[in-house]
Amino acid sequence: MSAILTSFLLLGTSLFSFWLTRMIWVIGALILVGVGLATYLGNISIVGLSALLVLGLFIYLEHKQINRAITRLFSCLIGIFAFAFFTHLIPGFHNYLWLSQVKLSALSAPLNVYLNFDKTIAACIVGLGLYYAKPKIFSGLFQKNVFKRVITTSLFISALCIALLMGLGLALHYVVVDIKFSALFWLWFVHNLVFVCIAEELVFRGYIQTKLTGYFIAKQHSWMWGLIIASVIFGLLHFRGGPLYIGLAAVAGMFYGYAYHKTKRIEASILVHLLLNTVHFIFFSYPYAAG
Repeated sequence: MSAILTSFLLLGTSLFSFWLTRMIWVIGALILVGVGLATYLGNISIVGLSALLVLGLFIYLEHKQINRAITRLFSCLIGIFAFAFFTHLIPGFHNYLWLSQVKLSALSAPLNVYLNFDKTIAACIVGLGLYYAKPKIFSGLFQKNVFKRVITTSLFISALCIALLMGLGLALHYVVVDIKFSALFWLWFVHNLVFVCIAEELVFRGYIQTKLTGYFIAKQHSWMWGLIIASVIFGLLHFRGGPLYIGLAAVAGMFYGYAYHKTKRIEASILVHLLLNTVHFIFFSYPYAAG
């Protein structure tokens, strides 16, 4: 168990280190050590490792920009592979069940939390590709005007997002009001920040929405199409939760995507995502209403 946590924490550190260092080799080394340890421990098989290498190869070939059509083909393949990793459709990974059937309250359904190696490593690889192509995407956050704009915009969009999503959740009986502060909160918070919010926003806003928006703008269509399609794909990511969960996630994705578009900063969508999830965890039944 401790060795599994160590490998997973190395991968989590890799995700966080995009903002901590300008040395890409440090991030790459952290990813390699984390993947190597997970492979040694049996959490990744040769099949899973091969799939990760294919994803890395697609990113490398996309950056080569052989011609526009081939570059777009590899962009599509990267998006498809990333989606497959995030939905655990690619074999060869043994994700660890960290929290099993935990009830945060009498009103909340049982909660399972996995340490998802497939999703986390895919996000690391896509993030590494983003970092290589545009290293400035992760820098400059703490410049005065940038930081203020990210915070104020994110808080405003978060307020709208929380009001609408929680209102819909209550109206559709997906959640109920359930104010609580669990002893697991800080563990959940760190896991949710790094392995849910950062991982998902890097891929779905930082990569997929950026590519789609660029494509539609190049075709002289509205950037909104990129936002909408990326949000629908994000909703489908949650297909195991059923149609209602897909719909709610897609609506949430619209807010995350708009925060990213408005600020041109991935941190804005991460913050909106995190604030919605945190309010959900503390003030409403989580992950959904028991019953």
